[in-house]
Amino acid sequence: MGAWLKIEQKRGLIEKAAECPAMTQHELAAWAKVTYKLKRAPAQTTVSDILQRARVIMSDDNGDGRRRKPLRVTSLALESELWEWIQKLEYQGICLSRELILMKARDIQRARCDAWVLYFSDGWLTAFQKRHGLRYHQQPGEASSADPAAVALGRQQLQELTDLYEAKDIYNMDETGLCYPMAPARSICTKGARGVKKNKTRITVALTANADGTDALPPLFGDMPNSRIASRSAQQKNWGSAIAEHQGVDDRAFLPPNTTAYLQPLDAGIIAAFKVAFRGRQLRWVYEKIKRGDKIDKNAYKIDQLQAMQWSKEIWDDLQGNDTVENCFRHTGISFNAVDERSKNVDTSYGDDVDVDEIIIRASQLNL
Repeated sequence: MGAWLKIEQKRGLIEKAAECPAMTQHELAAWAKVTYKLKRAPAQTTVSDILQRARVIMSDDNGDGRRRKPLRVTSLALESELWEWIQKLEYQGICLSRELILMKARDIQRARCDAWVLYFSDGWLTAFQKRHGLRYHQQPGEASSADPAAVALGRQQLQELTDLYEAKDIYNMDETGLCYPMAPARSICTKGARGVKKNKTRITVALTANADGTDALPPLFGDMPNSRIASRSAQQKNWGSAIAEHQGVDDRAFLPPNTTAYLQPLDAGIIAAFKVAFRGRQLRWVYEKIKRGDKIDKNAYKIDQLQAMQWSKEIWDDLQGNDTVENCFRHTGISFNAVDERSKNVDTSYGDDVDVDEIIIRASQLNL
């Protein structure tokens, strides 16, 4: 018995026969075996049947080239209309579920009075998803909700403002939540560890840096959830105004809504670098406790708020002069003075990283 060929392989064989009409069917079978790395060559009758049905096999209606047999759909009209509906909603950014798809499928069948009896089982829906490459994906965040036109306009307006100043005189401020006592979410272990309630205590940190990375204002801290820093209403604007007056700021500009993922320099990697450095400092702190033989429990990573604030200030001071800040400003394109052809690689390295795996292994030996 000869080898089975996928549709795309059959199409390749047909194209080879058209390209080399002098080749016999036995030679085409031998060519297919070598080209597609088959265990055995297709039978001569198989090659003959493929060539006779060349027009059907080469048509798009014959199905996906990765399949061995052409796709047979019970109701092509329903399938086509349902697929168009899904594509339309996907373009609009609407989140879909299996339940929604089944509801629409039933409505289409009722509207068409389709003669085929479809029960829309889980198997039918799973097969439909496979046919069209549908699967669950994590919904993107703020970046996908930004209007490209608003991003372009906001960038242009900011460039017109920042063009009046040198890079060292252009500052960006943003805030972030810091869950300072929380342990890592994952652990390296031989078996599943017992669940431990996460310590979600956090403070809000407001960070401010200039475009060339030469100056970083001292971080400001607020206690969640009642901090003025945490408020995104008029209180925050008043707080920002007070800071601006204290620092002698000439002009202030707020980013358009939903554009911070594209236009906010601190969101472009500066805050991420800050948090990576903070986590590295915390891991080294835990490792030193383990080396000293201190008593360790499940709260090994817990630090107090004062310690978190001290670390934050030290880390933020160390970021001055780091290429991360300058590169992130350049990446957003909000300042002509910050855009050039120098290295665009964001350097998020921060000191000598401790071996995290070693920390986890040593901690597990102490029955954390």
